[in-house]
Amino acid sequence: MIAGYKQERMGDHGGAMIVVHFFHTSAKFHVAASRGCAWAGRAAVHAVVDNRWSRAPVINAQLLQFMAPGDDDIERVEVLRGPAPPMYGPDTQQGVISMFTKSPFNQGPRVEVTAGERNYLKLDFSINNYFMISKNSVLASRFKLGRIWSWEDSYNDYSYEKFYLGGSANMRGWEILKYSTVSNLGVIPFGGTHRFLSNIEFRNQMNQNLGITLFFDGGILGENFNEMQNSRLGWDVGIGLTISTPLGPVRLDYAVPYINDEMNLSNGKINFGVQYLF
Repeated sequence: MIAGYKQERMGDHGGAMIVVHFFHTSAKFHVAASRGCAWAGRAAVHAVVDNRWSRAPVINAQLLQFMAPGDDDIERVEVLRGPAPPMYGPDTQQGVISMFTKSPFNQGPRVEVTAGERNYLKLDFSINNYFMISKNSVLASRFKLGRIWSWEDSYNDYSYEKFYLGGSANMRGWEILKYSTVSNLGVIPFGGTHRFLSNIEFRNQMNQNLGITLFFDGGILGENFNEMQNSRLGWDVGIGLTISTPLGPVRLDYAVPYINDEMNLSNGKINFGVQYLF
């Protein structure tokens, strides 16, 4: 509730004068908001990621909670208490949280381990590495190993809890989840309890808004370790464009898979993605 609200109307004064509303809230601080703001009393703190508003101007909604960078991706956070300069955008009278993410060309090696359990145990191990070639170029690699214990054949994998490959997140030369299909029909995705995945990318930032990527994806799916050993590595190669947008980088990738001992451009796939692959 707003208490002690005092309004000066433009009609109360002669001439063109700037009108300021003074009010205080139950949070025990005072705010001065001039005409030109969306509305006096906005409670949301303005959030900025890499100098881009996290609130979409068209729908006027704060999207930070939906598209926030991960903790490992943040380099530093700056907090401005109270009204902030207009350089941060409109409606900053409640303060600003400004986050800066790490450069994709200088993130260093990373190791991630995740595990989950329902009626089985699932382990996913990932290691990422970034090698600077030049100021604007980097060689990035990711290797993932995954295994599921105690998975019963009677389980219905309706929520895709097994390991799958294919799509813009891993094997870009195949349709999403369809690197392996039932009886190789190419229609019904087939998951495995053992998975190996590798992604190698050469990234070059051409200018502030456009980057180009050359990549290799490789992977194996299997139901047991022996099947993994006897399986051939499936792989694809491709090229991608990275375009900077107010909502972060957008990827447009084209990949050609290696199938039946040959590479055919007619089997190529186009994938869209948001943010870097890793």
